[in-house]
Amino acid sequence: MDTTEMVNKMCHLELTAVDIKALCKSRGFTSKEANSRNLLEGFFLSETGVANAIGRLTMDEVILLHLMKLTSATVDAAFFDRIYGTENSRKWRFGTFNQKYKDIFKQVKTSLIRRGVILFAEEHETWEKNTKLERLRFRFPEEFHPFHPFLPLPFGPAKSIPGPGNFNQTVVRDKLMEILDRHAYVFEANGAKHSLCIKDGELRMGGKEFRAEYLVEWQRAIWDLALKEEESPKKAGQGSVSPTKAVAYALSLLSPGEWILPDELSSFLKIFCYGIDPPDPRKVCNAGWKQGCLAKQTLAGNTYYALPEDHADAGAQMDPGRFLKKTNDGTVIVDISTIPYASLEFLAWISNFRVAGSQLTAFPNSVKIGRIVMNIDQVPLTSWLRKNASAFAGAISIIEQRWGKQVVHQNLLVARVRDLSLKVAIQKAFADSGKVVFLPDNFIAFPNDLTKKMEALVNKSGYVVKAIEAK
Repeated sequence: MDTTEMVNKMCHLELTAVDIKALCKSRGFTSKEANSRNLLEGFFLSETGVANAIGRLTMDEVILLHLMKLTSATVDAAFFDRIYGTENSRKWRFGTFNQKYKDIFKQVKTSLIRRGVILFAEEHETWEKNTKLERLRFRFPEEFHPFHPFLPLPFGPAKSIPGPGNFNQTVVRDKLMEILDRHAYVFEANGAKHSLCIKDGELRMGGKEFRAEYLVEWQRAIWDLALKEEESPKKAGQGSVSPTKAVAYALSLLSPGEWILPDELSSFLKIFCYGIDPPDPRKVCNAGWKQGCLAKQTLAGNTYYALPEDHADAGAQMDPGRFLKKTNDGTVIVDISTIPYASLEFLAWISNFRVAGSQLTAFPNSVKIGRIVMNIDQVPLTSWLRKNASAFAGAISIIEQRWGKQVVHQNLLVARVRDLSLKVAIQKAFADSGKVVFLPDNFIAFPNDLTKKMEALVNKSGYVVKAIEAK
C-alpha cells in the first residue's frame, strides 16, 4: 500500500467526523477541507501546519517519528507500544492482539493521527489477520521528511565546539594494508564479506569491485562486532534498529561543528532499540570512536561525540604527488598510507593493479577507461595522470581519438536468451564480473573466455545450448 492509496483510504474510509475536525484544527486547514474529504485528501501531504502539529508533540513522540523516518516502512499498532505501553498492555502479555493494543491505538489516534502527522489505513492484503486493528498500518509520510524544522532533533541541545576533534584514522589504513598482504585487521567482520584483494588485476572488496562506501560498511560491521558482548538476549521490537545504526543516525542530524554528550542519547536509544536491554550510550559511542566511525572532543571533563568530517573530496585538495609516485614505464605506485579513499576508488575505475613486494602499482585498463571516458576529466586526478603518467596519458588519448567510431570486437560471443528465468540467473551469476552486456531483443554479449562458465550455467538450469557458427 503506497502513500497515495493510504491517504485516500484514510480520508474516505478511516477518519470519523470527529477525527477530521481535530486534524483540520491541528494542521490549520480551513472549513472547506474540513467539510470535503476530497479536499482534505489533496491537502494532507502539503506542508501546511506540519511544523505546528509536530511542535506540540512530546520528545518521545518526536523520537518515534525519527524512527519511522529511518525505517521508511509501514508499521502496525504494536510498534507504538514503545512509548504508549501501559500496565494494561503488559497485563495482556498473553492476550489477543486487540486486548494488548486497543488502548495504544486510542492514544495513537489522539496524539498522532488527529494531529495530522501520520497516515493510517486498513491493509486488506493481510487477509489472514482476524481483526481490523491487526490489519491497520501506519506510516510517517516521506513528504514530511525534508521539513527539517518540522521534525526537531530527537535529543537535547548540541554543543558547538570548533575543530575536527580526535578521530581514529588508523583503522581504515590498517584495513587497506590487506591489499599488500601485510596483516589483516583483528576485528575482521563476516569473514570474506569485507576482505580486500587484487584478483585478475582488479581491486576487489568482498568479491565486488572496490568502492569507498564499502569501507564505511566494513567499519559499521566491526563497530557492531565490538558490541556483541553487550548484546541483550531479548528480542528486538518491531522496527527496532541496532545501537550503532541508531547512534549513527542521531549524529547525522547534527550541523557541522556541533557535538553531543552520549547521555543525551539515552531516551533516544530506548525507543530506537526497543525490546532489548537499553544499551549504554557511552559504551556505544566509545566503541564507535575506537573503530574510526565517530570523532570525539573533551571539554571541561566531558567527552562529546560527532560523526567525523567528510573526507570524500579530500583528493581534490591534496596534491596527487603526495600519494602517487611516477615510474619509468608510465604507471604509478600507490601509497596506501596516504591516498584519499575517493582517489583510490577512481583509480580502481580506470586501472588494474599488481602487488610487488610492498608496493601497489596501478596501470591503465583501456576497457574501464572507455566506459567512463566522457566523465574522467571532471576528476582532478585525471589532469595529474595526463602530465605525469605516460601510460595513462596514452591510453586516455587513444580512447578519446576513437570515441564515437565503429569498433569491431574480437573474441566476443553473442547469445539470445528468451527465457526470463534464465536471463535472471545469468544476471545474478555474472553481475560483478562486468563482462556480460545485456542488449535489446533478448541478446547478450560476453567474451570468449566466459564460454565454459556460461554453458555450465545454462545446462545446470535445465536448458540446452544451441551454437551457430558464422563462416
